[in-house]
Amino acid sequence: MSITQSAEKIEWYLYKLTYDLLIGVVEEQSQGCRSRQRIKPLLPISINMLFVGLMIEWVQQGMKEKPQAIIDSLSSQFMAYLQPP
Repeated sequence: MSITQSAEKIEWYLYKLTYDLLIGVVEEQSQGCRSRQRIKPLLPISINMLFVGLMIEWVQQGMKEKPQAIIDSLSSQFMAYLQPP
């Protein structure tokens, strides 16, 4: 198996692993927010792609940044999507 194939498998694994978790969070956090109902189906996909991309970039850069900093940044972006306009 080549390095490219291994990287693709890791990326797909991360995507599948986190997608179901994100759906639950989106459902929970968007309750009562009618203005976001149109984009709600896109949120888990978009945020998941962002998360997986950040994780891959973090690994490629030697995992020097603290994971909590990445999580905090992603969390604030995620919550911004769920706030009413």
